[in-house]
Amino acid sequence: RRKAPDAEQRLAEDGWRDGGLGVIVSAAAAGFVAGLAASMVRKVAIEGVAAAQGDWLDTLKAEHRAIEGLFHQLHGTTARDMSKRTAALRLLIATLQKHAHEEENIVYPELRMHDDGARARQLAADHGDMKTVLHELDQMRKDDPRWTQMLRALQELFVQHVRDEEHDIFPHLRYRLSRAENKRLTMLLRKEGLRLT
Repeated sequence: RRKAPDAEQRLAEDGWRDGGLGVIVSAAAAGFVAGLAASMVRKVAIEGVAAAQGDWLDTLKAEHRAIEGLFHQLHGTTARDMSKRTAALRLLIATLQKHAHEEENIVYPELRMHDDGARARQLAADHGDMKTVLHELDQMRKDDPRWTQMLRALQELFVQHVRDEEHDIFPHLRYRLSRAENKRLTMLLRKEGLRLT
């Protein structure tokens, strides 16, 4: 009399053990993560368009708030849920890269024309530091205990950078620009933002 095969034996006989099922589960998880990231990117883009009702500084402030929300989302992940953590990190990377590109190519050149360039250089250096940490976070295992420490350090750098921009540097720039110059900068920033979305 033959004994009924157990579940593991049936999976092995069907070719699902040792990778087959793992590949399918991994592919499904990757699809879920990609879908989640795409919907988050659309949400951030919609928030950016909504902020476009104001001027260039209002738009950048709205992007700052969206990025702060992504940091909050990342802090809500655990080392056990690496796919969710990875998806949230990838979205943070994409959003910060888009935002940095807009500032570096539209706003900082304008800032350089209205002061000695030191502030624009410092802000660009901050972006370089943030990009370096983002790369390290992306390469590091998401369950490494140092990962959350690095994320906190990145967030602190971002918060200080935003404080400098929003409370000091950008309001002074907006004040120094004429109405027509502010309007032009707003139009350029919106155009660049739409191109990168």
